[in-house]
Amino acid sequence: MKNEYRFEQVDHLIFTEEDWKRYYDFRVKSYALKKEPMPFDSWEKLKEINCNSIRERNDRTFMVWKNGIEHNIFHFSTVFKDDLEKRFTYLNNNTNDKHLEANLLEMIFQEFLDYDESSNSLAVHLKKV
Repeated sequence: MKNEYRFEQVDHLIFTEEDWKRYYDFRVKSYALKKEPMPFDSWEKLKEINCNSIRERNDRTFMVWKNGIEHNIFHFSTVFKDDLEKRFTYLNNNTNDKHLEANLLEMIFQEFLDYDESSNSLAVHLKKV
């Protein structure tokens, strides 16, 4: 049976208080699936850490639901963003599976990846989904 996934971008910089509370609840449930305690004491602490991550590494985070259940997150991080010769973006898998399932990877590739002829590289296009 193929698992069904849904993902939603987390736009930390424009989140309202209600959005943060919803995101915090999502993270609590996803940690519970791993049988691990939530490492953040409050939604305010989660907000502080996530907003710093965006500013420092230009992270773009996505919540993932697997078969309708909170499954955790993945995010894209840009490294060396000020150096065009070294800059790259990587996909950081924080979902509760050791490896991203083929159909989730396919969804991610279809949604975000494209070939950039000018740089002869894969381009990651981040947009709201």
